[in-house]
Amino acid sequence: MGFETRPYTGLADLWEMRRFLSQSRQITGLAPLWHPGDASWRLFLQSRDGDPAQNMNLWYAGGELAGFSGFYVYPTGRCGLDVQCSPQVRPLAEAMLDWAEQRWSNVPGGRLVCDSGVCELDSSFIDSLERRGFQAAGDRPAALLLTAALEPGLPAVSLPEGFAAGSLAGAEQAGERATVHRAAFESQRMTTQAYERLMSWPGYRPELDWVVRAADGAIAAYAQAWLDEANRCAEFEPVGAHPALRGRGLGRAVLQFAMRRLFDLGMHRVVVGPVEAELEPFYRSAGFTVHSRWLEFEKTR
Repeated sequence: MGFETRPYTGLADLWEMRRFLSQSRQITGLAPLWHPGDASWRLFLQSRDGDPAQNMNLWYAGGELAGFSGFYVYPTGRCGLDVQCSPQVRPLAEAMLDWAEQRWSNVPGGRLVCDSGVCELDSSFIDSLERRGFQAAGDRPAALLLTAALEPGLPAVSLPEGFAAGSLAGAEQAGERATVHRAAFESQRMTTQAYERLMSWPGYRPELDWVVRAADGAIAAYAQAWLDEANRCAEFEPVGAHPALRGRGLGRAVLQFAMRRLFDLGMHRVVVGPVEAELEPFYRSAGFTVHSRWLEFEKTR
């Protein structure tokens, strides 16, 4: 089977990538492919911090999108790769790995890491990596993909007195939403201008950007959702709370509020992650269970 590849060129490609993921997940289920929301969020972060055209390639078979791959060089010297193709098209995964390793050969030193992790259920891809000299990073715990069913009888939302849950109204609230994101992640990169751009991004809807507000109106916690309507599956990415207000159940409350609204929108399931293993108790408290472990594979030279 022959494949053609080209660099990512813009938002029309992102829409195509989202459609590919949604269609493929009708076959693969929740893993190993990304949720369409992952593509939107990850490409947004890449465009905020650089140029995705330098990092991402789309791959075609018979004129149809068959997957996409990424290769990234970080300031530390570490390199990352992403491979997104259906497990049924293994030759394409091999071609993508060839592509990434060829680019890696032009970068001096460092490690090559599977950036978004490798699902433990994807045994054929793990075999491909191990044949190439990749090894699971045994000194780091696996990340977790968690899931929750959306069905009648979801837990009622419990908020401390003076707090209220809702969603964003529109772009006029980008500044305050960016402010709490910076506080939650201790990063200055999410500017108001960046958040305004996110609000026009494929898949973003302000009514899916749920927040809990304190009595003074300030955003205390948030959970942003992305929909895969064909599979009736939503994803939370990102989720956060202001550090000064943690420990009061606000993160759990905004998730439970959002889950009830997602059920009303016709979603049957919601996923989050892969996330760090230490977050498992928090998500379990909101009704999530572990779907799969995601391993970090790396290659050194």
